[in-house]
Amino acid sequence: MLSPRATLAVSTLAALALGLAYAPAARAQAPIEEEDPTALEAPRLVEAPLPEFPVGEVRAATVHLTLVVDAEGRVREVRAAEGDAPFVDLARRAAEGFRFEPARRGAVAVTVVVRVDVEFTPPPEPTPGPPEPVPPPHAAAPEAPVQDVVVQGEKQPRGKRPALGKTELRQLPGALGDPLRAVEVLPGVIPTVSGLPYFYVRGAPPNSTAFYLDDLRLPYLFHVGLGPSSVHPSLVRSVDLLPAATDPELGRVVGAFVRAGLREPSDRLTFDSRVRALDASSFVEAPIGERWHVAAGGLASYTKPLLSLFAPEFTIDYRDAQSRVVWDPTPRDRLTLLAFGSYDFASQVEDGAERVLFASELYRADLRWDRDLGPRQKLRVGATAGYDRSRLVGKRFARDFSVAARARYTTPLGDDVDLKTGADLRADDYGADLPSEHALTRADYEETKRVLGDRTDLETGAYATVVYRPTRRAELLAGARFDLYRSLGVTAPALEPRTAFAYEVAPYLRLRTEHGIAHQPPAYSLPIPALAIGGLPGGLQESFQSSVTSEVALPARLLLAATAFRSAFSNLSDFVLLQSDFPFRPTAPASGLTVGGEVALSRPVRDHWGLQVSYTLSRSTRGPARGGTELSPYDRTHVLNLALMFDLGRGWNLGGRFLLYTGLPERPANLDGPRLPTFHRIDARLAKRWTIGKTGYVGVVLEGINVTARTETIGITCTDGPCRPRTLAPLVMPSLGLEGGM
Repeated sequence: MLSPRATLAVSTLAALALGLAYAPAARAQAPIEEEDPTALEAPRLVEAPLPEFPVGEVRAATVHLTLVVDAEGRVREVRAAEGDAPFVDLARRAAEGFRFEPARRGAVAVTVVVRVDVEFTPPPEPTPGPPEPVPPPHAAAPEAPVQDVVVQGEKQPRGKRPALGKTELRQLPGALGDPLRAVEVLPGVIPTVSGLPYFYVRGAPPNSTAFYLDDLRLPYLFHVGLGPSSVHPSLVRSVDLLPAATDPELGRVVGAFVRAGLREPSDRLTFDSRVRALDASSFVEAPIGERWHVAAGGLASYTKPLLSLFAPEFTIDYRDAQSRVVWDPTPRDRLTLLAFGSYDFASQVEDGAERVLFASELYRADLRWDRDLGPRQKLRVGATAGYDRSRLVGKRFARDFSVAARARYTTPLGDDVDLKTGADLRADDYGADLPSEHALTRADYEETKRVLGDRTDLETGAYATVVYRPTRRAELLAGARFDLYRSLGVTAPALEPRTAFAYEVAPYLRLRTEHGIAHQPPAYSLPIPALAIGGLPGGLQESFQSSVTSEVALPARLLLAATAFRSAFSNLSDFVLLQSDFPFRPTAPASGLTVGGEVALSRPVRDHWGLQVSYTLSRSTRGPARGGTELSPYDRTHVLNLALMFDLGRGWNLGGRFLLYTGLPERPANLDGPRLPTFHRIDARLAKRWTIGKTGYVGVVLEGINVTARTETIGITCTDGPCRPRTLAPLVMPSLGLEGGM
């Protein structure tokens, strides 16, 4: 049995996000009730997993818990919790793993209820090397009127994937305060065009990146062009970037997952409102009684009147709304209803006629039930209904009605083994406004009907994962996912084995390796709601991903991570859909290989400053169906991000970001040929916040993307004379915003 002072083993692969673990303290008090009030020997705490300190928090906190400890010394139930979010949820989760020597009345073990205080203290400065030993926790003498058991631990490096905490998401320069835009600063992210929310991840094209709002999948989470993310920042707790061949619970893409974690419901009234140069947003959340929480947020742009002043030929409009209702009918049950909607429109007037560039909308309603079945044992069941619509040509639209269901169950198989299993199902009913069969040739009409005509696609899958911790320093994950795809009478199965191993070499050094296979159906390179390729032409896309990572905790709260990776692809959809008329034809699939390395150096914004540095060195090649090897059209050898954030005191904070990446290859068929010019840009942010009362605040934010107005070269044109560079007008985004809340 592990000492309560021992380093926590990482409990699941999803917990591997770049950062450091900070150990709070837990205090178990005397039993407060039991069936027989005769002489009682108090339970003694012998094992206590240490809850992590919330990312982005700097305050101390205490959470009061009431636990039911059974005759075997296990926590059977967490009955009540008092404290502030997000500390309450972390304390409850940790308490489920507490182990006691059971309370006894004479020689008989009995069930009791105890009070537990879990104390969170901001971490001290780290120092390399092993921590000083601390005696294990113990119970005070049984006859004492209040018996305390104190559990404390030291900061430890954790094997975690790149992630950004609350403060970094809010203050990262160039992200405009939008959590999801901050993902582009993470290693392995290769931009397509500066400022646009489409990117390659380790060589996989944009259609191979899946977006999740908690465990709700969406076609995208960004508004058109340079617009913000379509989820209010107050609803987002963290943002993770996970490779596709990771936890088997996640599937059906060959690239990566961008997952926005939802914040736990607040136990007090909260409000946030922002007014910026292009849009305005608000968010409010409130508890209702002891068991209900409601939240609502939304954003609306006013870009159309602004653009009419200096670019009247363009129209851009976007808006979104979210709402969440949480009900806790019992201490062990939670029902969550999440509704989400987003709208985008962009057009350009040419020769007196308006040409729609992009028009899309999506809506989701998701209901889920979470059941706490006991220590390390949980059940989640969810169902989702959705509607997507995108404009095709003229006034013709593509539509998608979808329904989905999912279930997940986690349980221990022993003291050192956990099992997670689950299944999910999704059905999409696609349809579109097709042109008249007399407007196209017979062949073109049949192709258009095949791709966009009415059909129902099915995706169903199941997964299982076993996490084994043979020692406190080692963790092994082994699992597999099986999916079945069906479209236009064609069925394709996919089996995806995945494995990961993490080992703590020293308290400040951790190694991790991951390997796995992933699949997805053919798709257009840019993710467009309601537009999907039917019939599974060419079969499923496939990737085999492999990586090795080392992580070192350095002084000054710095964490250094270095990764070598290899991603092999087959049947890859690799070219952007740039068509303005029927028929819509997919491009021929390609094979591909991406190899490279990533380096990340990070520090949370503490003690007046924070740091996010990432560098990716990679080579991405493609093997077209006709044979031969060439560079990927979006191969970029070097990508560097450097972001510094400073807390200047008195409510002032300042930040800057430098982005640099290699130009695209001029001729992909020439592996060592010339490239387009290297591009770099500088983003800046200055903010001031004033506190009002105990919880209120107002602030002003001045931010700019590409403040030096750098021009990016995106190609070469060789028609009508000598070749000349094709450039994109400088994407400069100044933003002056006001914010306030409580």
